[in-house]
Amino acid sequence: MGSTISSNKKTHRRHSFNSLQGKVLLYLLSDREEGYRINPVETFSNISHHKYSSLVDFIRHIRPKRPLDFDCCKPQAKEGLRYVVKDNPDERGKLVKVVNVADNDRLPVHMAYIEMDIAPKHRNFFRFLFFKITAWFISWVFPNFGKTIRAYLMDKLELEKEYYRKVLINSNAVSEEISILGAYRGIEGSNNSCYLDSLLVSMFYRTTIFDRLLISKHGDNEYAKITRELLGTHIVKPLRSTFYCSSASAMSLRRHLRALDEDVMGSFMDVEQLLYLLLEDALKEQEFIQYSGGGGDYMHLMSIDIHDSSSAITVQINFETSLQLNGYLKLKTVPNPGLILGLPRSDGKFVNYEAVIPNVELNIQHLMEPADCGTCNRTASWEITNQDSSECSDVMILCCEDCLHCLLEVNSGNGKLINKVVSRVKMRLLAIICISASHFTAFVRDTIGSDEWVFFDSMAGGYPEVKIVDELDKWLNILAASPMEFKSYDNIPIQIERTYTDCHMCIYEPVLYKHNIQNL
Repeated sequence: MGSTISSNKKTHRRHSFNSLQGKVLLYLLSDREEGYRINPVETFSNISHHKYSSLVDFIRHIRPKRPLDFDCCKPQAKEGLRYVVKDNPDERGKLVKVVNVADNDRLPVHMAYIEMDIAPKHRNFFRFLFFKITAWFISWVFPNFGKTIRAYLMDKLELEKEYYRKVLINSNAVSEEISILGAYRGIEGSNNSCYLDSLLVSMFYRTTIFDRLLISKHGDNEYAKITRELLGTHIVKPLRSTFYCSSASAMSLRRHLRALDEDVMGSFMDVEQLLYLLLEDALKEQEFIQYSGGGGDYMHLMSIDIHDSSSAITVQINFETSLQLNGYLKLKTVPNPGLILGLPRSDGKFVNYEAVIPNVELNIQHLMEPADCGTCNRTASWEITNQDSSECSDVMILCCEDCLHCLLEVNSGNGKLINKVVSRVKMRLLAIICISASHFTAFVRDTIGSDEWVFFDSMAGGYPEVKIVDELDKWLNILAASPMEFKSYDNIPIQIERTYTDCHMCIYEPVLYKHNIQNL
């Protein structure tokens, strides 16, 4: 009987601890302004029942089950918000007033007046509680009795909630490298968001070529500036730091884009719709693809030869055919920052084919508008993007293989900064976005790390997950060499089969010159 009672007490204690831990985490993770007004020491005063000396000590022992992801929506300084003194966090209280004053140099500074908390004098919880009740009763009878108002420079204070957040982050920081693989990696799915999750993971998770979209440009309107800020702060920053972006963070971008298209909040969308919504409508970006004879686009939607009776085709052949069918188009420059190809699908199925096989390398040399080397007039095979430090302007220089070294040395000697040197001969496969049963997933190359392939699913088992994909380049090269024999391989992993039976969009990155200027 006694052991049963003891067991029940332990169970109750564990449930009580888990409940309190959940409440503290909810307080820390929520971005609601009300959370910045409550006194957490009083709100979570029952931590003493769990043998913790303080709220800070309790927070240091919290181990969240998923990566930390805070919304960066700190409220402006308002009356009633709670602050701590940065140099002495034990000094805390609620903001009463903020006034502008002049310092010794007659420069304006913000002075904050804080109504200080009554600090506990004893570690014993019940004595402190009696002390607080007594103080509250006296203050109710005499409103101004015992109140302490202190003045601080505003930059010497920190929101109390942010202070506790830092305690949680620092206590969960690990010295070893966080893996990009596993559960709660990528963007968490919510309300039919798989189209957004898969596209943004493909563009930002393990590659940096699209990072220019995060930088404000001259002429940006206010909507574009906010879009870039949300994209960088709420999506890319957590993806790069903890490899996880919560659905709440992604929802902040969706709410913003809602002004342009209501469907972004929950209706099914294609990745193409989101791509144009983001790049053309929200950011007003220049088209990634520039065609000969004028005109451009953010992606090339593949056309097909309806007379082709093949059961399978490669992306290389499909792209070449599509350019011909659209008036023998040529690429004026290497697509920058990348080449996005929309594959021929309708109602979730391929049009005319059973499989479209992505090429690991896309040969673009014969698809480029002919251009001569700026030095020797031979056929150009490289594009050099220079940024003149005095004029801050981008200048594209065309050159052949033999002249490349000389041009790099000359430009460096003249004080010009070399941004990048890209091939006019080939591009490399960066990502494959797939669709099956109206659900988007993505295969992404880890260009920041190991250069291996990973598979992302925003709703794998109810949570986002990233898995390693072995030998994808090898199998795609084998299949591209004999596309009509794609059914004859019995040992192809099912996961890799999806890259050519379910592929919806392919993203190719420019091939950069391998040697940097210091080695010349």
